[in-house]
Amino acid sequence: VKVTQSDSAKELKITIEVDLKKFNYEDGKAGAKAPALYSSVHTAVIKKNDIYSFEESKKSILKEGFKEVK
Repeated sequence: VKVTQSDSAKELKITIEVDLKKFNYEDGKAGAKAPALYSSVHTAVIKKNDIYSFEESKKSILKEGFKEVK
């Protein structure tokens, strides 16, 4: 987890990097410890034809109301 920007004393923007080779979607115990993280990764990382798809992931993220930062 990295703090990427601090706009004020009350707001932080963070980046969470996930190693998809180590991340186990089916791990119920880990998912129970960090439900928001698992939910976010399920939303942000979409597979198409058993391959992680950048375009499909981007569509899913934007659909959830997140904004693209360039």
